[in-house]
Amino acid sequence: MRFHSIVALIASVVFPAFITLEGNDILYTMVVNTPAFVIYQ
Repeated sequence: MRFHSIVALIASVVFPAFITLEGNDILYTMVVNTPAFVIYQ
């Protein structure tokens, strides 16, 4: 449960950054892959 809290915290920081830096492919990949990574744990 703590792991999901950490992921939510990271997502709350990364997502606004993703909106600000829309052209950043690495950040886009992180945002897309993180939910998939959590689901498949």
